[in-house]
Amino acid sequence: MKKLVFIHVAIPLLLGGLIYISFRSLSLRMFNWFEWSKIDFFTSIIRTTIHPLKSHFPSWFYYSLPDALWVYSFSCALLILWKDQFRIGKHWLLSPLILGSIVEVAQGLKLFPGTFDMWDLILTILALCLSAIIINYKFNQNDKQKLSH
Repeated sequence: MKKLVFIHVAIPLLLGGLIYISFRSLSLRMFNWFEWSKIDFFTSIIRTTIHPLKSHFPSWFYYSLPDALWVYSFSCALLILWKDQFRIGKHWLLSPLILGSIVEVAQGLKLFPGTFDMWDLILTILALCLSAIIINYKFNQNDKQKLSH
């Protein structure tokens, strides 16, 4: 279970954060938080090292993928948490999709800072579906192994 959480919750979250730190605008509020918390030195090292690679990636990689990774991570965490009570927990699974979509639509309506991007919505939906498919497969695989022993 710990391995499942590490691979499908922690790694996507860390990767999304790394992409944000490395490639997004320094005007984002999070960089002020890094400065306030005195970790801006570390984020500057990461950014200085990785930012030169930005031209090698398509724009959806650094604009949309971090949101999709967040939704994937959050969805996987919920699926793992509610594994034994999926009928109750399945409603909570919609929360990452709804939260991500609300923020995106609010950006389009200029109610929230940022820029509306259809790719964000598409990748968010794909991330939710992918998390459900992968975690369900992992649980079924684990159940089959238990039965064969």
